Amino acid sequence: MAQLTLNILAITVFLVSYYSTTTVLVLVHGKQTYLKDNCHPSKCSKHGPSVRFPFRLDTHAPHCGYDTLILSCFGNNTILTLPSSDNYNVTLIDYKKTMMGITRYSWNPHCPWFQFSEPNVNDSLFIPPIPVDLIWLDCSDMLTSVSDYNFLAGPMSCLESVSVGHFIYVAWPYEDIAFIPSTCTKTKNSTLLTGPKVPPLDYRGDISPSEFQQVIRDFAARPVVALYWKDDLINCSMCEKKWWHRCEFNLETKRSFCQESQMVLKAGLTVGATSLILLVVFAFLYVHHQSRKKKSIRQKIEHFLRNYRVMDSTRYTYKNLKKMTNRFKKRIGVGAFGTVYKGELPNGIPVAVKMLHRTACGGEQFVNEVTTIGRIHHVHIVRLLGYCSEGEKQALVYQFMENGSLDKYIFSTRWRNRHFSMEEMLVVAMGIAEGIEYLHQGCDQRILHFDIKPHNILLDHNLVPKISDFGLSKLCPKDQSYLTISAARGTMGYLAPEMYSRNFGTVSYKSDVYSFGILILEMISGRKNTDPLRGAGVQSEEVLYFPEWIYEQLAQGKDLYLVLDVGGNEEIAKKLAIVALWCIQWSPEDRPSMTRIVQMLGENLQNLEMPPNPIVPSSYSIDTSGQSS
Repeated sequence: MAQLTLNILAITVFLVSYYSTTTVLVLVHGKQTYLKDNCHPSKCSKHGPSVRFPFRLDTHAPHCGYDTLILSCFGNNTILTLPSSDNYNVTLIDYKKTMMGITRYSWNPHCPWFQFSEPNVNDSLFIPPIPVDLIWLDCSDMLTSVSDYNFLAGPMSCLESVSVGHFIYVAWPYEDIAFIPSTCTKTKNSTLLTGPKVPPLDYRGDISPSEFQQVIRDFAARPVVALYWKDDLINCSMCEKKWWHRCEFNLETKRSFCQESQMVLKAGLTVGATSLILLVVFAFLYVHHQSRKKKSIRQKIEHFLRNYRVMDSTRYTYKNLKKMTNRFKKRIGVGAFGTVYKGELPNGIPVAVKMLHRTACGGEQFVNEVTTIGRIHHVHIVRLLGYCSEGEKQALVYQFMENGSLDKYIFSTRWRNRHFSMEEMLVVAMGIAEGIEYLHQGCDQRILHFDIKPHNILLDHNLVPKISDFGLSKLCPKDQSYLTISAARGTMGYLAPEMYSRNFGTVSYKSDVYSFGILILEMISGRKNTDPLRGAGVQSEEVLYFPEWIYEQLAQGKDLYLVLDVGGNEEIAKKLAIVALWCIQWSPEDRPSMTRIVQMLGENLQNLEMPPNPIVPSSYSIDTSGQSS
């Protein structure tokens, strides 16, 4: 993968270098050929208009534009010279509107209006500009509010020199003469040529009074006239309106044609190729980083396997796993860290093969599983028969449990009624408790599971429970009372309060005790602990947290089986409920050890002490702000 990425990167760099350094492009448009470098767009200054077909500068080749649309540069100015007329400075060229804005090249800034004459466009491809008639008003007093009069602009300071002490205003000639103030008299008529930024002023409906006043002020400051060219002879306006297209000229046919903008194409090619390079570089760095990371993980795992003695466990190859699972044909379960398939050893013994996901926390789950169940044997701990570590593939081979996981029995009415009596439920609970006790006390180091839940309790053909899935487990010395972890470990709903916040206590083996308590409550209720409690014994408008409700039932001396619909031995149901409530005490210090729990499960109900309400912690008080103290 890394080598392929390097090859793509090299090819991309070559292509970008080739196209970016090409200065002469031969463009093909159907059968038309256009030599691009002879007629490139030009500017007389940085902020001047771009000159290209149908225009050309006088320094360009004749085929670059029409003879009557020649422009020239004089300093930073773009100059238009018309036959029998003055020179004009070109301020803008709009190829989509076939229009350019022009001003007098040399003019007196004091009052340019007097100096602007209508350009002579005879014998050219330009259309004569549209003149607009105006009238001048000579007022003896300055008008207090020009906005009170429609289509009136002024006073025009540059015109006041004509009549010293008077104020000159410009008005719309078609306005009712009655609107003229009594202090004003009409002095003369004038004309205004249409500017490039306003519509033609043929009739009043084209422009508002405020726009009229702005046009007059702008034109008085420096007249800019819109000059349109005859596009019907050039046929370029429709082409220019297309996105990324512009009009060009064909040397062979002597006609214009529509060509996609090569500047945009070239810029697009450069930008696209640059983006591709960055993308490939990023991909290469990512692949390289992932490759090094995976290599480091493989080395750590191999180092672990070489230095750690896995008792009675066989190391299999990936080929062995494919053969024993018939190419992973039968999937029997999916977990957070891997997928489980049913397989068979060469001697016919059924096994469960768990293929760990590649994202399983850098091989931590694999190491955890091998470290824990690979070294212990207990009747209530699932047995590890073998493992596989080959490249990026890690797998674990367990003994196969015919009856699957506990959750399908306790959360399914059909299975639960068929297999579990209260006596059997007590046996299963006792087996799980003994398994957890062994993890906490039976090994050289204490093993904290951190993910006790029905899904991780497997049942063999005799319904003997086996604790499985040690991917989140941790080892710690027996004399260590707490454990430091960077983040909460486990499944939502089974996590002890201290997993969420250290304000509730320290993380220790008591966290497994809490999860076990939740599991027991789910066993006797047949419902998930996160489900709100509705129905028997609960008002229809009420929603209670199940542990709170079960505590109230016991505290009031009510029978559990009448509302739980479990039937059987009521004493066993109450015993399991009391043990579970002790396990889920808010403070870890108030929870019993697993050794004590095993003893409690074996005692008579009358010998068990009623626990405090687990919802109101005994060592914590909750103030009105909701913060613990």
